[in-house]
Amino acid sequence: MSYLSAYRKNILDRTPITYREIEVGDILEFRYKSKKDNSAKIRIVLVVNIFPVAGSWRDRKVHAFSLPELAPGIFKRLLKRIGTPLVQLDERKRKEVSKVIIKDQGKKGEIFYRRISSRFNTYNAYRTYIMQDMKTIKLCEYDWKNKQLGLGIKDENLLQDTDT
Repeated sequence: MSYLSAYRKNILDRTPITYREIEVGDILEFRYKSKKDNSAKIRIVLVVNIFPVAGSWRDRKVHAFSLPELAPGIFKRLLKRIGTPLVQLDERKRKEVSKVIIKDQGKKGEIFYRRISSRFNTYNAYRTYIMQDMKTIKLCEYDWKNKQLGLGIKDENLLQDTDT
């Protein structure tokens, strides 16, 4: 079952970015042509790692969780499994965008996968995307306070402001 419409409703704003501006913790919406069905579909993902850290941009891949594959309750469990789900305001493209702070990422990608991502493989949501094949990438401002999805991330210790 796909939860695409449930997640699309919670996107407040979309800002076009290039694949070079992608950061860990971003929620992205983009078109991706998979090798299996050969049709470009809209994907909404939470970026958990970009690997390899060094090297050519042609070789880099985005490791992410496909949100439409995860029920809202499972997504909430995933955020708690990542650690304390902190949402930080980040200013890019002259807009403030909230992003999830993921502690174990970057060079520790394999450790992150074993400790956290592999536990959610039963939902078939962990994906790897080739950066250059991602088209019309949009950085999403997500409504973290939405109670309909059961996320309700509104605690002050969950929201971290960059001004403090």
